[in-house]
Amino acid sequence: MSSMFSARAAGTSNMPRLRTTFLRGMVVTLSTPAILIGVFVCVFLVWLVALVVGFQGPSLFMANALGMPPIGTTFDLQVISLSLRVTDPANSLLAALPFMVGRAVLVGVVLGMSVGVLDRGRATADGALRGLLVAPMVLIVTLIELGFLFVGNIVGSLAGAGLGVFVQVGAIAAGLYLLGYAPVAQLREGRGVLQSLSRSTAAARIPGSSSLALAVFYAVPSVFLQFVVSGLGVNPSPQLWAFVLSANILHVAVMATYAYRWMCVEDEIPEPSARRREPRR
Repeated sequence: MSSMFSARAAGTSNMPRLRTTFLRGMVVTLSTPAILIGVFVCVFLVWLVALVVGFQGPSLFMANALGMPPIGTTFDLQVISLSLRVTDPANSLLAALPFMVGRAVLVGVVLGMSVGVLDRGRATADGALRGLLVAPMVLIVTLIELGFLFVGNIVGSLAGAGLGVFVQVGAIAAGLYLLGYAPVAQLREGRGVLQSLSRSTAAARIPGSSSLALAVFYAVPSVFLQFVVSGLGVNPSPQLWAFVLSANILHVAVMATYAYRWMCVEDEIPEPSARRREPRR
């Protein structure tokens, strides 16, 4: 864990404003046919897979189908719990593992294509392949963020029903804040797992980067989505389908936003200092 909490970068960041980076991520998503069409195809496939495993609604959960971990991970666990009636945490985790692997592949490919668009102005098969190679990193981040969710659930249960939801939202935001850059960091630099995790936390803690604000603004609407819009059937209405697809486009735009934000600050992150060895006596 000490490697994840390396020295904080000094000074202020050259990161553009939060709104600017999100708009850039949205432009990347909407202007890339491969990504945009992929959103529609993936949402439909996720819905079909959910139906196959016995999902009976509410269909509003599909709005988080393509969410980044751990938001997408909570979707996976909800589908398993509602479909298979699995309540034991260990069995739920095992049952959701194939979903998490698929999500890791999806996030990796989206990041790879987004970096390709930001670097060369177009999405390529090479960029998608590079993203596919960081899918294991996404899965590792997912498992670590599950630890955040586990701790959040324990603390939330002790805090009571009123404050418990806010504690769980805080746990999700903390996972996004600290680990959101790790997959794209490995994609860009090809470093190991611990170094990528360390550089992700260092990037998040750069003064003026607004990384915590991004994590909170992304986590809060996603978690409270089901309390805002109604839609309890297993088959979404046309209006609800439009909302679900729009929400998932926003999820993918956030992935592209993380890719762009990392590329803005990757040169500002200091290299970890070499540990001094104590002389033998």
